[in-house]
Formats: sequence, C-alpha cells, structure tokens
Amino acid sequence: MAFDRVVYLKEKATFFVDEITGNNPIGLVGFKTKLKYFLSTLNNDLDKRQFIKYSLEILLGLTEEKQKQFKDFIYVLSGTDI
Repeated sequence: MAFDRVVYLKEKATFFVDEITGNNPIGLVGFKTKLKYFLSTLNNDLDKRQFIKYSLEILLGLTEEKQKQFKDFIYVLSGTDI
C-alpha cells in the first residue's frame, strides 16, 4: 500500500472518530449508520480493513474514561466483518 494511501486512510479514520466522539453524541444506531457510510466510500476490502484498524487504534488511544464511554463502538468496530 502506497504511503499516500496510508495517510489518506488514517486521516479518514481520524475524521470518523472525531465525528462519533465529538460534541454531538450519537447512539449505537447512529454509529452503525456512520460506519456503514464511511465503509461505502472505500474502494476495496483492504482499504476497509485498514480503515477499521486505524479507527480502532485511535479509539483505543483515548483516555480510559473515554474508552468506557465508547466501549460499545469499540466492540462493534472490532467485530465488523468486511
């Protein structure tokens, strides 16, 4: 995977996590809808897997308190099948 593709996917994952953890909290249904949308914008399964991996890395890098707040999101994201 080219370096620029990695940067693109990491930026997209960062934007996704910002969207789901931002000031306007969303529920699990909203999370799944956003996840489905973001995955639909990617071309292939490798990109989708990388996007999920980067998103999980960002979520797991949050403080322990934030991780507890978004544990359902982490659970769903880690079990997402492409």
